[in-house]
Amino acid sequence: MPVESDDFETTVLQRHINLEKVTITRFDVRGQIRTNTQSCCKREVGVRYTFNEWLSSVDAQAIPMPVGDNIVGERYTFTLYTPPFLDPASSVHFAVYIRNDQGEFWDNNNGQNYTLKYHCTGMLTYKRAAFHAI
Repeated sequence: MPVESDDFETTVLQRHINLEKVTITRFDVRGQIRTNTQSCCKREVGVRYTFNEWLSSVDAQAIPMPVGDNIVGERYTFTLYTPPFLDPASSVHFAVYIRNDQGEFWDNNNGQNYTLKYHCTGMLTYKRAAFHAI
């Protein structure tokens, strides 16, 4: 998952996009993306994800968030809704992207993709089921 880093702002400037934060609940995965495209051209920011090891994937659009002072670039948010009754061995793999007039840029965890492993305790009730970073 995203790592706290003193050079996060530099990474955003160099790579054009960076996954900033991820939160997980029983029903969804939410994240924040930072881009360096402030005042730039037309752009599309999103997340590509899969629950079946990339046999198929879905692109979900990220939406702009208000940005405070002293923040490099723009901030976006996304939500991935998790299917009910997942197999206990399930994972979600994802990467974030931006497409604009300058090109297409990805943060895919240095080619490894971001991965969350499904974890369920109490299989009959699914009361404590959620994804966890691996």
